[in-house]
This record gives sequence, C-alpha cells and structure tokens, in this order.
Amino acid sequence: MEANVENLAARVNRESDATELNHEELFNLQSISISDATGLQRLVDTSSAIRGSLLSLGSPNDVMNAIMINLLLSKVDAETRLSYDEKQSFEKLSDWNECCKFLTHRCQFLEGRSRAIIKGRAIDTQQRQKTNHMHLSKSFITTNASCTYCDSGSHYITQCKSFSALQLTQRKDFVKKAMLCFNCLRKSHVITDCSSKSRCKVCQGAHHTLLHAYSPSPIKDDSMTNQPQQTLVPEHADSNQHSRPRVSLIARTATTALVQIKDGHGDFQIVRALLDSGSEVNLITEETAKRLQLEKSRVSQSISGVSNTTQTVNFNVYTVLKSRVSEFKWCSHFAVIKRICNHQPSEPIDISQWDIPNGLVLADPNFDQSHRIDVLIGIEGFFEAIRSGKCEERMSLDECLHKFWEVEEYKTAPQRFSEEEQLCEQHYSDNVALSDGRIQVRLPFKIEQQRLGQSYDSAFKRFIMLERRLNRNPSLKEPYIQFMREYIELGHMTRTTTVDTSMPHFYIPHHCVLRPESLTTKLRVVFDASAKTTSTNF
Repeated sequence: MEANVENLAARVNRESDATELNHEELFNLQSISISDATGLQRLVDTSSAIRGSLLSLGSPNDVMNAIMINLLLSKVDAETRLSYDEKQSFEKLSDWNECCKFLTHRCQFLEGRSRAIIKGRAIDTQQRQKTNHMHLSKSFITTNASCTYCDSGSHYITQCKSFSALQLTQRKDFVKKAMLCFNCLRKSHVITDCSSKSRCKVCQGAHHTLLHAYSPSPIKDDSMTNQPQQTLVPEHADSNQHSRPRVSLIARTATTALVQIKDGHGDFQIVRALLDSGSEVNLITEETAKRLQLEKSRVSQSISGVSNTTQTVNFNVYTVLKSRVSEFKWCSHFAVIKRICNHQPSEPIDISQWDIPNGLVLADPNFDQSHRIDVLIGIEGFFEAIRSGKCEERMSLDECLHKFWEVEEYKTAPQRFSEEEQLCEQHYSDNVALSDGRIQVRLPFKIEQQRLGQSYDSAFKRFIMLERRLNRNPSLKEPYIQFMREYIELGHMTRTTTVDTSMPHFYIPHHCVLRPESLTTKLRVVFDASAKTTSTNF
C-alpha cells in the first residue's frame, strides 16, 4: 500500500510536467487591448502566481534554462521533440547543456541518414538500368533485326539511313520490288493483312511515314476540313445573297511566303512562313515540327513580346529553308512554340481591283486567303531573303545621284491660276524693272481703271482737317510748308488747274508726321494711296 502511494505521489509531483504547464499558461496570457484596471490587475496576479510556482521548482537559473529549453523545442520538428522527451527523466528540470548535447547528436544522425538515403537511391538506379539493359539485350537477340535494304543486322529498314536518303519514288519502287508491306515495311504479308496499328504520322493514312507523298499545293487549314463552310454576309447586303467576305484594306496583308523546308527524312515540304523584320528569333509551331519529324534539342530560352509578355521555350530545331522559285537556301535554328499567331490575313482580301503584273511570281500566290502560319522568319532570315531577290544593276556614281534626286524630287501638278491671279502675274512681268540698282514697280489695280470710284470729297475733307491742325500748331505748320515747297522744287509735285473728270483719276490724301527726336528728318509727309473711294472694289 505504501509503495502504491509513493508511485502515485511521484507521478503527480513531476517537476517537468509542472514546468511545462506553467510555461503554457505564461505564454497563453491574453493581451489587454484597452485600459482596464480589472484586466490589468488580473494579468499581474496571474503572472505573479506563475512566477512563484516556477521558483518553487528550482533556482532562478534553473527556471530560466527551463524556459529557454521550452522555447527552443517549440521550434523543432515533431520527430526531434518526441526523441528528446523519450530520454528525459521527468523528475527534475531539464538541463541546458544536456539539451544542446542531444540536439548536436541529432544533427549528426540526420546527416548520416541523408547520405545513406542518397547512396541507396543511386544503387537502385544502377540496378534498374542494369535490368533494363538486360531486357533490351534479350529483345534484340530474340527478334534478330535485319535491314531489307542494306542487309545490316543492326537495324530495321525503318531506321536505315540509306533507305531514307532515297527519293520517294525510289523508296516506293523498292518496296514493290521487295514485296514489302506498305504499312509496316515487313515481309510475308500485304497491307490488307497487316496487323500493325501504326499509321502514317503525317496524314494517318494506311502507309508508312517514309512513303508519304507531300503535296506542294497551297496549305489548307486542317481544322476546317471537317466543318461546314460558313458564309459571312455584309450588313448592307441582301440576306438571300451569299458571297465570300472580303476586305479591301491593304494594311491587313502580312508578309507571307510559301517556302520549302527540309524534314527529318531529307525531303523538302511546303510550309507557309511569316517574314517579320522585327523579330530577333525564328519560330516554328509544335504541329509543324512534329509533322516534319525534326530532331528537337532541349534549350531554356525566354522570348518577350508586346507589353513585356514572356514565353519560355524548351526545345528548338535546326533545319534548312529554300525558295520555291530560286536557288536561295538558308539554314538556322527555330524555337518550337505551340502557336505563332492567328491565321493571316484575318479575313480574305478583295484583290479584284489590284493591278498585279502578268508573269510576276509571287512569294505567296494565295496571300489574299486566310491560312495558318507554320514558320516565322526573323530579322536575319528576312534580310537574307530580301538580299537574295534584289536586282543586280551596275551604275556609275553620277547615275546613282541622278536617280536619288529623281526619287527625292517633289513633283506637283501645274498650278491653275484664277483670272485675277493671271493678271497679277502678267502685271509683274510687264511693269517690274531693275534700273541702276533700283526696282521700279507700278501699282496693280484690282479692277479696270474705268470703275475707279470718286475720291475728291474724302481727300478734301482730310485736307481741311490737316489745315485746322496746322493752324493750331504753328511749330508743325512751318516745317510742313518747307517740306511741300521742297517737294515742288524737286519736281515730285505740280499744280494742276484743269481736271478731266471723265478720265480715271484719284485724289491722294496726305498727312504729316512729326518726329522731334530724329536727327535727319524731323517731319515726314505720308501719302495715303490706299484710301477708300466710293467704289467698294477699291
């Protein structure tokens, strides 16, 4: 009975459990969000009680170590915490040095276990590779591979490079002569009895891919072959009339071309290319690369476009392009992406009114029809293609400059003058003369002189106003009289007694301008030859 009581007391009085409970209670104290005397007093009382309970379990140094250990173990993983708890006696507070020693030993154990796991994985990989190699070896031994074309025992005819290098007609002739199956290229049966489920990877037809005949006809969109043709009707057209949608905007045409590209078997196929002088890379669609059976190389490349959008490229291919109508040939790497752009042009274009010269070979004969884009040729290939198609013409330097000025010359249509403008041109030619370094001109009348209005009354009124001004200002009148006398003496003005009013005439009003600060001419007389008359045309 006493032993049971001691065991129960030992279980209840575990210092480690009491310490952990006090720590949890201390760290879970609720914060005070508002100033409240009751809540603050409750916080102080609870903290004091927890502190007293902790100090009753050991010295302040032991309590501090216990708190540090508890915080440290709360940051480790569950497996490490469980291993530490299994090695504790629970009869006394945890020691800091023992805790650090355990964690250091745990680190060494985990490092050793990681190395063992990596080594075990490497051994498993080697064993799997060895097993796969043994299986492959057995497969080659039992099938006895042999090439029907070159009699080699290391490959089949489908992997024979010599057979793939032949022209399509030569390959077909050999298959017929050797009585091979057109689908699997094996002997002992014909295509109707072939059990192979493999079909042509290009057209899914009942023949081998090496025997596929690539058509040079314009490219058609495969996605539209099984769909009914839809006809778009303009809004202003009759709903009963069906016509092909057309767009008369030249700006919607893209720089496209039908070019030949070399496939994986060495043959050239027709693809539709988009020439983009603003692209730094060449592109090819995944569908085209797969159809051509081009060998892919793994790369890691990022392509950026409009609005700084980026796309990651994982594969590229290397192939040869050549023209359909010339000897131009160009090879380069092409980044493989899912899709280059939408169909180009976006809508069919009406070229019925275009004046295309006869006999001109177009890079894309069906540029007005909307088709998919298989290849994009960047800036390097763009200028190579343009340079290969330029006209070679030898000209001298003078001829080049002459043609340059002809291109830069601004040519305008002959100007058409009105009747009045023609009269002005004629007046300038007849009445403008250069004499002794002076230009002599004649006043151009806008209308005939016979239609000149009356000017006497207006000039007389202005002259009376000038006299009144002179009478009020004697200092102005004296230089005015002197100026007019000098004008008469020089012959610039004469007095007339008779005026033939039946002839065109004009009275010119005048006034004087005084400038006392002038050193040469303090008074100047201004003649107003543009004064208005009774005629509204002058």
